[in-house]
Amino acid sequence: MVEMKKLGVIGNPIKHSLSPEIHTIFAREHGIDISYTKIESTIDSFNKDVEEFFQNDGIGLNITLPFKEMAYNLSDEPDDYSRKSESCNTLLKKNGNLQSFSTDGLGFLKDLSNNKIDLENISILILGAGGSAKSIIKVLDDLKLSSTQLSIYNRTESKVEEILDKYKTSKNIIKFDNKLKYDLIINCTSVNIIDDVICFPPNIFKDKSVAYDLFYSNKDTKFEEWAKQCGAEKTINGIGMLIEQAALSYNIWNDFMPTTSTVKSEIGY
Repeated sequence: MVEMKKLGVIGNPIKHSLSPEIHTIFAREHGIDISYTKIESTIDSFNKDVEEFFQNDGIGLNITLPFKEMAYNLSDEPDDYSRKSESCNTLLKKNGNLQSFSTDGLGFLKDLSNNKIDLENISILILGAGGSAKSIIKVLDDLKLSSTQLSIYNRTESKVEEILDKYKTSKNIIKFDNKLKYDLIINCTSVNIIDDVICFPPNIFKDKSVAYDLFYSNKDTKFEEWAKQCGAEKTINGIGMLIEQAALSYNIWNDFMPTTSTVKSEIGY
C-alpha cells in the first residue's frame, strides 16, 4: 500500500488558507493521496512546531506570514531564490536535511504572464521589504530588463537600504521617490490584515497603472479598493500567484507539475 504523503502549511493567521484545497486538487490530478494540514504557530513556538512536523513523518511544509525568514534560518540547503531573499515559503525534508525554496517570485511572474502584464519599459514599485518582497525583487532582477526600473518603499527605511546593498550592482533597483508615478505597484505588505487605514503615498499611480496585491480574496481587497480610489486603472489580487507558487511547491515535493488553469474556479474564485 502506498503511504499517504504528509504535507502542510504553517503561519499566523492560518484559518483563511486555501492551500489544503489547492494541494488536494493537485493530488487528485496526480493520482495520489495526501494529508495537508494547517498549523497555527507563534514566534516562540515556530521552530519547535516545524521540528515536530518533520519528526512525525512530514515531508513538505509551506510557510506563510510571518515566518518566511525564520524558516530560512532553519534550512540546511537553501535554493538560490531563498538564499538571495533570506526567506522561504517551502521546506522539504530529504536525506535528513531540511531544504528551503522560495516559489513566491516565480509564481508571481507566472500570474503576471497569465494576466498579460508586460514588464518591458515600465516602472515598478514594490511596497514592503519582507520575504515575499525580496523573492519578487530577486526574480525581477534575474530578468535583466534594462528598460525597467524597480523602486522599493517601506516604512522602515533601513530594511530598504539592506535590500539595496544586496543589489548594489543593479542600477535599476532604487529607493522610492515620491516625485515619481509608477506603472505597476505591488503590495507585499500585510496591510490588509493588520492596518485599519492604508497609509501608503497616494500619488503613485499613473492613468494606466496596475495595482497587484499579494493578499487574496474573492472580492476586492482593502488594498485594491484603495488603489482604485487613488487612480489605478486595473487591480489584481494574489489568488493566481497563490495557485502558481503552490504548483511549484507541489512539484518540489512530488516531482509532478500540476495543471493550474482550472484551480481558481474549482475553489470558487
